[in-house]
Amino acid sequence: MRGRVTALLYDEDGSLAQRLEFSNLITTAGLGHYMDAVSDSIGGGSTPTLVYAAMALGTTAGTPAAPNAANDLGDVGLVAAAGLRNLDSGYPKVNDTDTENTGKGLEVFTYKGTYGPGVYTNTDVSDVAITTTAAVYVGGGGETDNILMHAEFDTIINKTAGQTLVVYVNHSLIDDGV
Repeated sequence: MRGRVTALLYDEDGSLAQRLEFSNLITTAGLGHYMDAVSDSIGGGSTPTLVYAAMALGTTAGTPAAPNAANDLGDVGLVAAAGLRNLDSGYPKVNDTDTENTGKGLEVFTYKGTYGPGVYTNTDVSDVAITTTAAVYVGGGGETDNILMHAEFDTIINKTAGQTLVVYVNHSLIDDGV
């Protein structure tokens, strides 16, 4: 299994200000989730018990842990309530058709989170994770919640009040270079 993140930062006028593309680590909990889903689809397996429906953005202020297979939400930088959001409507999905998502593909699971103008304005966005719910956040409970994946941005994102940040997380069951 392979994971890839595409982060797009747009200025107020809609022009692309920054594009980042980098690999992400799928956690042990995430691999278990996918194995449950695959085994259930071919019969005899178990239906995944967790629904990964939220995105968490962390900052360098929280001293994020390096991504590793055992990570949980507490390992993702400082996640403020505004950095933890439900995924965009219709996500996660397979075979995404969004033209901005350069990591999409056949049999690729896509998770998408959008942080519009005035949402999570931060000068040091450093990492991303997919978690189970947007109802908890680090510092307010939920630090041990499972995460599907964790990735550190290869460049810090400085999101101003008028900008929009769109993050795509893509996971391919086939190691095809996603």
